[in-house]
Amino acid sequence: MTTTRTSHSIDEWGSFFDTLEANETGYGESESYEAQEKKRVASFRESLASYPLLARIDDFYQDACFSAEEIPRLQNELKRVENLSLDGEARAFLDGMLAGCSAALIKKMGISLLSS
Repeated sequence: MTTTRTSHSIDEWGSFFDTLEANETGYGESESYEAQEKKRVASFRESLASYPLLARIDDFYQDACFSAEEIPRLQNELKRVENLSLDGEARAFLDGMLAGCSAALIKKMGISLLSS
């Protein structure tokens, strides 16, 4: 398996998803961590309903995987984001993701974004 490695900061990730207006529901004090996390992920993904593959990247500290068959759709979602007003950090995240998609398409492979 060949891996394309790009490095992103949490600021780039955050700026990118701020551009998409991703939303996370606040936590309830009486809820368990598991319930809070389930609510947060659902809220994030719902707010990005028009970007279902990008919505998988719901946390900088969690892995996200995309199969080889999903790469063209992921690339299309990313190309739609190119039309938005992006700051430098969001642009760096987008450019890295587009480069990863291009490499994955050439090699006919998927992409795994690893948190570490």
